[in-house]
Amino acid sequence: SVREVFSVQAAKKHVRLRLESPSGPLFVRLGIGELEQVVSNLVINALDAVSEEEGEIVVRVAPDNGNVKIVVEDNGPGVSAEDAPHIFDPFYSTKAFGSGTGLGLAVVYGMVRDIGGEVGVEHSHLGGARFVVSLPGAPSNPLPESET
Repeated sequence: SVREVFSVQAAKKHVRLRLESPSGPLFVRLGIGELEQVVSNLVINALDAVSEEEGEIVVRVAPDNGNVKIVVEDNGPGVSAEDAPHIFDPFYSTKAFGSGTGLGLAVVYGMVRDIGGEVGVEHSHLGGARFVVSLPGAPSNPLPESET
């Protein structure tokens, strides 16, 4: 659903937005709204970072040893070594004044860490930033056996 929402914005900038995911569902210990907020904040940042006409964003979702890994990477300028230690801090922003609140990545960090997940940033092979989110997996049937 996030890809559908942002495909219009990506098309306006002539940016390629690609999703790579397994055909079947993966379950995590995070509500749908929170999961959409995590992925949306990462995609919004990628859309802001990439240049028009040449931008590329890839969202990958895959199982990972009982967890679910979500990777959002782009070919923008990346995150500098100077900024990397601070990007998950509230109100820290590398965007121009008035272009962001500096809360998106802090929200992502808080939601992911609250459920025992991890989030980090590294250099992407595309040339820009690569955000890696690891969320604890949940059973495919979230109801306790006594209730099924």
